[in-house]
Amino acid sequence: MALSAAGGTGPKPSMHFVFDGGTWPDGSGIRLQYEELDEYRFVDPGAVTSYLPPYLVPRVTGALRARATGAAVYIPVVTADPAPP
Repeated sequence: MALSAAGGTGPKPSMHFVFDGGTWPDGSGIRLQYEELDEYRFVDPGAVTSYLPPYLVPRVTGALRARATGAAVYIPVVTADPAPP
């Protein structure tokens, strides 16, 4: 549904895909792979900036736009936050 290219300093460029996993009314049936994830949370779309670093927000807003329009979205190169001074 949404695709973004990630810049960075790694040896290879990377692509990130966001897929629509459908609707989960109450989260039942979600099982986490605890080696990779500590928790999950449903948040209002307007609150994503409170939970994600700024460089990830365009992926979520792009995916929401794709879901609303029914068309795939490409998000231009996304770079990580600069290192703090």
